[in-house]
Amino acid sequence: MSASAAARCHRCGAELAAGDEAIDVDGAGQHRLANRGGLVFDVRCFGHAPGCAAGGPATDEDTWFAGHTWQRAFCRRCGVHAGWLFRGVTRVFFALVAAPAPARGSGGRR
Repeated sequence: MSASAAARCHRCGAELAAGDEAIDVDGAGQHRLANRGGLVFDVRCFGHAPGCAAGGPATDEDTWFAGHTWQRAFCRRCGVHAGWLFRGVTRVFFALVAAPAPARGSGGRR
């Protein structure tokens, strides 16, 4: 993937991942994904995101990437939901929301 801008937190502006950590996953560096509740997320993929911390149990339920479990990823500075950490047998990566996630009363479960 070509050089890319850093991923930043939409709430506090902290750098979540450097642009040179952007990677292609399943043939693309960006994906438009929808959860089972119909919320759509535009995400960018990164090999490392030191500005994020993963939280909650890992699950493969409703995974967007076959063979990967996922956990929610949060901004280390302010705690806002920033995307997801995916873990597979041969790769680990973050899918970070490229635009603010839609507001939702339930907190926006993946």
